[in-house]
Amino acid sequence: MYMDFHCHTKISKKFEFELDRFKRIIKTAKKNGLDAIALTEHFHTVNFYNIYKTLDQNYEYKDDYYDVDGFKVFCGMEVDIKEKGHIIIVGRKEDLLDLRGLFPEVITEKEFPTLEYLIAEAEKRNLIKVGAHPAKRSKYLVDMDPSLLNRLDGLGLNGKALNLKDEVAALSKRVNVPMVAGSDTHHVLHMGTVKNRFYAEHDTIAGIKKAIANREFETVITKGAKLKAAAGQVAKKIAKRFKELKESQAV
Repeated sequence: MYMDFHCHTKISKKFEFELDRFKRIIKTAKKNGLDAIALTEHFHTVNFYNIYKTLDQNYEYKDDYYDVDGFKVFCGMEVDIKEKGHIIIVGRKEDLLDLRGLFPEVITEKEFPTLEYLIAEAEKRNLIKVGAHPAKRSKYLVDMDPSLLNRLDGLGLNGKALNLKDEVAALSKRVNVPMVAGSDTHHVLHMGTVKNRFYAEHDTIAGIKKAIANREFETVITKGAKLKAAAGQVAKKIAKRFKELKESQAV
């Protein structure tokens, strides 16, 4: 099973969730050889709860994922922490929403959790915890307490920061936590740059969590990943600006 652990369908957290855009990204994921993704919109994105309400209205939720025409979409979110890093959280829908419910509906920076608090609350709910882009200078996890980092399930190999792969690998070895690949998709061009190839099919969070812990998977960097990521960043900026202009004219 090929899975991407870090995917956004919104161009920006400032915009509403759009079902048509979601469908396009899933279609692209299939074309790029993926069988599953974790949908990880920012926990303080506009109308966070509407994302899962929309999916509930349009797709069957079975086992621990949404069945999108045979494609698996697991529930997740990207959480900002006080220490300035980002943590990917993936889990059963009810557990994920329960964790999100610890925070106000509209979250400001003063409500960002500490890493220690987030890990503790995620552990209570058996959620998967991945340090997103841990070596990215603006979202730095590398210098944080190793005993806390060791409690993560994975460290993100980010498809838009493959130049930092060696730093992430070194941190992975130092804290004994596996690298887990995530494209950090915000535009269809990002999709498929990196993948996780699990050696077995998984339908549950418990199964995926166990497979990661046992390292029963491998990360894959696809051919031309750096070029695709760079093109995706340019396309994302253009699309974001166009959408901002369109919305400002509609006011």
